[in-house]
Amino acid sequence: DAAERRRVDAFLRMPRGERMPADVRWIRERMEHHGCVSHAKTFAHGLAGAARHEGERVLGSLADSRDRRFLLALPEWVLART
Repeated sequence: DAAERRRVDAFLRMPRGERMPADVRWIRERMEHHGCVSHAKTFAHGLAGAARHEGERVLGSLADSRDRRFLLALPEWVLART
């Protein structure tokens, strides 16, 4: 709603050092409430899948190696860390 938008806008305009933990928690709660976090995770997994596909396309002709496997696994590894 309009009040939430104003509060988020005010928060984002603040210098990082002035943001209070309670405000950060409120922002995160609102993001969860509106499905933003879930949407971002779904989108990120789609991008990781596309990256894996492109990696297979580009690296597919190379012999199997530890480095090749590392590069292909990197997008999913990044997501697993978050």
